[in-house]
Amino acid sequence: MQNTVLEENPAADIRVYVVWEPMLPTDAFRMTRSGLVHDQRATHYKDDLQISGKWFGERYGAPGGFQGSVAWDMAYVFGPEATWEDEPSPMLASGGAVIHMGSELMEAITPLLSKE
Repeated sequence: MQNTVLEENPAADIRVYVVWEPMLPTDAFRMTRSGLVHDQRATHYKDDLQISGKWFGERYGAPGGFQGSVAWDMAYVFGPEATWEDEPSPMLASGGAVIHMGSELMEAITPLLSKE
């Protein structure tokens, strides 16, 4: 995400919300390293109780997740017209593991970039 989407599109009006959930023993260390996504357009949140992961997991499943219905290491893409009422919509793309989704994220975001 950092390299493929944000660095490749430095002037794009993109907002990234990174939610850190402790799922693996090494995650506590990773949560202190917001340098993994260091772009100014990224806002970092810490969710120790996995509230967001449970919410997304219950609604959209947890592909690739090893912890039951908790969605983690996932990306969800919403366009500028998205609203959050009972749930966010419309969703343009989703999937995981995030580190392997660069091309899918760019495919979902590219039509939005041409509208700027």
